[in-house]
Amino acid sequence: GMGHTFAARGAWTALARPRAKPAKAEPLPASIRARAEKAQGLDEAERFQLMEDAGLPMAPCRAVASKAEAEKTAVSLGFPVALKGGGPEILHKTEMGLVKLGLRDASTVGAAYDELAGKVGSKGGVFIQPMIGPGIELILGARIDAGFGPAIVVGLGGTYVEIFKAASLRMAPIGREEAREMPREGALGKI
Repeated sequence: GMGHTFAARGAWTALARPRAKPAKAEPLPASIRARAEKAQGLDEAERFQLMEDAGLPMAPCRAVASKAEAEKTAVSLGFPVALKGGGPEILHKTEMGLVKLGLRDASTVGAAYDELAGKVGSKGGVFIQPMIGPGIELILGARIDAGFGPAIVVGLGGTYVEIFKAASLRMAPIGREEAREMPREGALGKI
C-alpha cells in the first residue's frame, strides 16, 4: 500500500544522499570472506560463528541433531537456554512455533527438541543457545540486489522485527564508524 511506497521513497532518499565522507571498509580476512560469500548455504550455527569470527559479539549457537545431544549441549552451555528450529525456507520462526525460550532443565530441552524436530522435519535443523540477560536484540541482514548492489540492514530483532519495523539501511561498503551509527538511527535509536 501507500505506507510501503512512502517507506521505499524515504529509504531511496536516504540512500541517495551523499555520504559526508567515503566509507573506509576494512577488508575481511580471506578465510572469513570465502565463508561469507557462501553464507546462504550456511546453517544458523555456522552463520553465528561467521559473524563472531568477523568481530561481532554473538551468543553461542550450536546445531543439535538428537534429543540426547540437545540435552548434553544445554548442560554444557548452562541453563536457561533457547531452542530454535530453522532452515533456508523458514523465515518466521516465532509464528511457526519454532522458538522455545527459558528452558531450565534437560528434560524440558529434550521435549522441546522432539517438538521442534518434528515441525522442522527435513526443511532444516534445531539450534540451541544460552539465554542472554536483558538487552536489545538486533537483526543484521546483508543482500546483493541485482539493481542496487550490496546492502546492509540493522534493525530490532526477535519478535519486534515485524511489530516495529525499525531498521537502518546502507549500501555497502560501510566502515566501522558508519556501522556503529546504524543501530542509533530513527526509531531504533530511541529504544
